[in-house]
Amino acid sequence: MLTTRVVLDSDAVASAAKAVVQDETGQNTRTPQPSDVHLRRAGELLAEMRDPGIATERFHDLDARFHRELCAVAGNPVTDIILASLSSSILDYVCAAAAATDDRS
Repeated sequence: MLTTRVVLDSDAVASAAKAVVQDETGQNTRTPQPSDVHLRRAGELLAEMRDPGIATERFHDLDARFHRELCAVAGNPVTDIILASLSSSILDYVCAAAAATDDRS
């Protein structure tokens, strides 16, 4: 299950990296794409996850949503459906592992 998520996320990250093309001056040289919305949402989720006082359950919910946004950037609805199906199982697995430790670093 975790390996499947890694494979899906790896493809999504590669697609996200290709979505942003900059010229030598660092300026974005492409027209806005639908994937920009997902990239922006992923950034917002990361910003919220950085809150040092965030509850563990909230963090893991945001993390699952972050990974779905990355898959949405790839533009493959099948990938999104697979990840959505795995999300609850992965969330349960991660929350159980997190509960076994007090270290959140």
